Amino acid sequence: MSRDELQRLQPASRGQVLVLFAMFLLILLGVSALAIDYANWLLTDRYLQNVADHAALSGASEFRQRQTQGSCTGGSGQQKCVEARAQMWTSINDDLHLGMTTTTINCLASVGPTVPGSNPGDSPAAGETSSARATTGACTSELPVQFGHTIWVATPPPTYAAYTGAGGRFASNFGVTFARVDRPVTSFIGGALGVRPGPRTGWATAGALPIGFALQTFCRNNIAPESGVCANSAGLTIDGQGGIRLLRGDIGSNESLKVTANGGQGVQTHNGDVFVVNGTCSSSSWNCPSGLGSLGGISDGYPNYTGKNAFYMAPMPVPRFASPLDVASVSTYDCSGASATSLCIPYKDQGNSTPGQPGTWTCQTSGSINRCGAPTVTSGQVTCVGQGGGLPPLHYYPVGPSLNGVNADSAHPQTNANKFKNIDDDFLVPDPDTTNPPGNPPADYLYTDDINVTGGGGPQMTSFIVNLAPSGPRLPGISTVRYTAFKTFGGARNNTGNPVTLQVKLLPGTGTTAIAVDSVQTLTDVPQRFEFTVGAGVIPANQFNTLRLQFTFTSQGGTTAAEERGGAIAWAEIQHPDPQPALTPMIPPGYYRSIDIPPNSCAILDPTAEYSSLEPYQMPGIYRFGGSSGKVELETGSYLIGDGVTLVFDSDWPDSGSHSGLTIAADAALVLNTMRVPGTPPCTPTETETLTTNESSPLSDLPFSGVCAAWGIDPDVTVGIRPGQNAWGYCDPANLVNPHCVNRDDYAPTGYRGVTFYFTPDPGWGTAHASMNISNRFEMQGGVGGLAFRGVLYAPYDDVTIQGGNGFNTVGQVLAWTAKFNGNGPFIDLDFPYVPASAAPYLLEPTITH
Repeated sequence: MSRDELQRLQPASRGQVLVLFAMFLLILLGVSALAIDYANWLLTDRYLQNVADHAALSGASEFRQRQTQGSCTGGSGQQKCVEARAQMWTSINDDLHLGMTTTTINCLASVGPTVPGSNPGDSPAAGETSSARATTGACTSELPVQFGHTIWVATPPPTYAAYTGAGGRFASNFGVTFARVDRPVTSFIGGALGVRPGPRTGWATAGALPIGFALQTFCRNNIAPESGVCANSAGLTIDGQGGIRLLRGDIGSNESLKVTANGGQGVQTHNGDVFVVNGTCSSSSWNCPSGLGSLGGISDGYPNYTGKNAFYMAPMPVPRFASPLDVASVSTYDCSGASATSLCIPYKDQGNSTPGQPGTWTCQTSGSINRCGAPTVTSGQVTCVGQGGGLPPLHYYPVGPSLNGVNADSAHPQTNANKFKNIDDDFLVPDPDTTNPPGNPPADYLYTDDINVTGGGGPQMTSFIVNLAPSGPRLPGISTVRYTAFKTFGGARNNTGNPVTLQVKLLPGTGTTAIAVDSVQTLTDVPQRFEFTVGAGVIPANQFNTLRLQFTFTSQGGTTAAEERGGAIAWAEIQHPDPQPALTPMIPPGYYRSIDIPPNSCAILDPTAEYSSLEPYQMPGIYRFGGSSGKVELETGSYLIGDGVTLVFDSDWPDSGSHSGLTIAADAALVLNTMRVPGTPPCTPTETETLTTNESSPLSDLPFSGVCAAWGIDPDVTVGIRPGQNAWGYCDPANLVNPHCVNRDDYAPTGYRGVTFYFTPDPGWGTAHASMNISNRFEMQGGVGGLAFRGVLYAPYDDVTIQGGNGFNTVGQVLAWTAKFNGNGPFIDLDFPYVPASAAPYLLEPTITH
């Protein structure tokens, strides 16, 4: 091409470059504008998110302490919701510099508008752009404040799209706060390109959620110690058409909640929440939220049935509770070898007075010996009525501490400071010691040293006191004291030397003021039976189980040791009018292989052995069960009742089944620690009891409600082994204040939580966590009977099953590997009568999934 031709083309090329440059410049400017705008919008988002976060957290701080009423529609719950909204509006007002007064803020938090499904004070579905509300014209007489934003404030979170459309999951959950702020934005340069941005948004929910778990399950799928998956592929399963109802407290599960019947009652949380680690809302796990139109999931129950969702949490570690066996290292039948630092739970066996291992206990359905009680059930309560054969013996033998100056005859030495065998060989059958014909010397006896009267002077005396064994409740009437005594020389019967007289006094449990005094009796070498009566109403009602006899021997005359003489007691008793009604069979604390209650019968667990006696250093109220063939079997229509007790099951205790382990038949029930005594139990310091219920009658009321059980765990310890303590003083042979060592008035629990059932981990925490065996030692089935207990069920490595009609439906705190409930129509009530831990507020939403 020639130079001329090139020159003719050059101006056209220059024009093309200019056009292309202008086009690219416009694009670059647009992209730059969008980048600048987008960065500005992100800054706005962050700012608005901070505003929403601050507001939600401020409101949630009002729910640090759990309310007795979990609703914003009335009572103390409503007031908390008003205060939470006021905190949120105050935070937004400060962050956005709106300039609202306290009067306006309080008005926004408490009045109008009325929106279906929301509470007065909640923002409407469209949000609010000023403090003027459509239903009132203005919130107060003050001039409306223009927000320059669209704002939503509500608690609990609403069901409208401003929340649920953003992905919110906690609509209607009491104690959760929701705040949202939308700001309109413009595009500085992008507007020239037709960019019309929508408002920027910041939203958040928060809760304080103080937790008091009425139910905790620790299983996690495919995580040791159990291989494979949890039972029912869930930590908590609800089968059938029944449900569980949290009267107080929360549910926490390391896995999911599975509701297999979505038409059933599901979970009703009257004053608490559900926390899970895994799972989503679906029929295969749980149906949530649910309400009147969709039962089977989670709701707040009657009367609203407002659907609720579950909160998500981190997995819970298995808590380690101290066991009563940690301090009770002795289990011999007579507690030999026990001490104040090594207490005892003695072997018990009804058919063997010196068992070498745990034995059996049962009552008889007929006859006059150990006759079963007859249960009477009314309004969800049971009374065990004696049928005549449970009477204690008519003769109440002396028992007591080591007696100074009193000697046992050499043929019958006694140990453990218990010399009653030297008084009467066998108090249940006729005995030669109770008669006094000539030539019938006593088989054994207690005697004093010869009374020292050398040197002249007035009469000299020596005395000792013995305790009378407990007698139980009695009819008003005349009581009779009987005793057999004779004169001795060096411990042998003798009628020579100085005269010896005897006077006997009936004493109360403490003090020296006599209730009744016998006349002075002159002794000879022939054993004689004496007696005196005590008038009706003379013995105080609270002293029938703590009576004592004081024997005072007096001698005078003679000036040489050869003339000195003493005295002896071969036998003594006090007989009262028969008990009415007949006494219910009483089971003393100890170490058993099995307890079997026949059909339509009942018995009482007697924690202080009121009608028998405790062994030296024995722990009252502790019932231990062991052996691979063991069972606690309540046959059809039978009941086992106890208050102030703790049942400990060894690691070798078998799984529940037919005639093994815990076996509760149809129409039978295990009723433990349900006694209610007006006052404030130490283990539930915020719960004042107003009711009076004593299903352990004829045992007297405890000083505090049975919810404290016998063994308590310190709830304030959260690491290591939580220390335990017994609510009863142990039986101290050095300080016996009454025949059976521990009065019922000695029940003095601390602030610890009472443990009703303690299932010892296999083998007693001695194995690594991953090697623990998962058992099924607690399984309750039944018709209209079932289970009633207050306190803690501690079974961290057991699959707990509670099912059946369960007419006795109070269930305390449950800690288990997995839990399965099948209410079969009615509810099974869970109760957490303890103080929930206060909680700092934290953000619930949005999360990384939003």
